[in-house]
Amino acid sequence: INAICSGTRVRPRILFQEPIHKTPLTITEETRCLLKNALQSVITEGRGQEIGDIDKDQLFLYGKTGTAQTSHKFKRKRGDYFLEHGWFVVYAQYKDYDPITLVVLLEHAGSSRIAGQTARTFLEAYCQYCDEQ
Repeated sequence: INAICSGTRVRPRILFQEPIHKTPLTITEETRCLLKNALQSVITEGRGQEIGDIDKDQLFLYGKTGTAQTSHKFKRKRGDYFLEHGWFVVYAQYKDYDPITLVVLLEHAGSSRIAGQTARTFLEAYCQYCDEQ
């Protein structure tokens, strides 16, 4: 999601002191815009709407919700252990701060709703933190 929104791939690193290696994303700008618009529509029209109504000026969000099935759907009735994992990933830029990418993955949540709510709580606190700096 970060590469789609920024247009740049960043090689993962473990230590903060390691250099940051960036390379351009190798897709057309037209494709990148299409994907970016789709990620924004998740926030404005899709399952990410509850996160998109954060009352903050200049907060730009692009996201994707999802679930990961852990077993056959008929086993869901056997208990929480058989519920799907829920996840939510969001690329966020607040005012002039560097953008951040947040991934929330909750095991056996049953849906992405709680992951989205968790991301919302984080982003509200993040915006407040930025405003207090």
